[in-house]
Amino acid sequence: VIMDLEKVKTDLRNWRMANQPIIDLWGELERCARRAFLEGVEVEHGPLVFERFKSDGYIHLPNGTFMKYTNVNVNPDDGSFGYESRMGWTRLWGGILLENVCQALCCALLKKQMLTMVDDPRLEYLRIANTVHDECLGVTYEDLADESFKLMRWHMSQPADWCPDIPLNAAGKISDEYEKD
Repeated sequence: VIMDLEKVKTDLRNWRMANQPIIDLWGELERCARRAFLEGVEVEHGPLVFERFKSDGYIHLPNGTFMKYTNVNVNPDDGSFGYESRMGWTRLWGGILLENVCQALCCALLKKQMLTMVDDPRLEYLRIANTVHDECLGVTYEDLADESFKLMRWHMSQPADWCPDIPLNAAGKISDEYEKD
């Protein structure tokens, strides 16, 4: 996509003005992470807990897991802060922190839902074949497909104990091969 730079700046400014609560949350998460990771102070923000242990930063999630940022430090050249990833030094900022938290919680929720499917005796002949982002692909006998699909949708719509009020719904289809909507 080729766009005029001034148009991009205008669109970005308009999006940020229309989505101020998201922008504010980016700032809140970055302030929490900087305080915890750089000053060593445990910081709570809603269900998240930020802390530092040795030189690493941690975000504890409401499902009992955590995310680790290795060797958190400040870039002396520009004051940004980041960590040592597999790709080298990586800048951290509020938008990335929010994206990482959302992805980790969505992954945990999907795993929980898949485990409930595996434990459901009504889905005895269902095999989870793959996941793609927030999708769960199952394989079963053709004569069990309709009932299995209904049960999968039900399981995918159930919240976890650590997020009981999250509104969930699931969609999908029965197909002989994987199809992306």
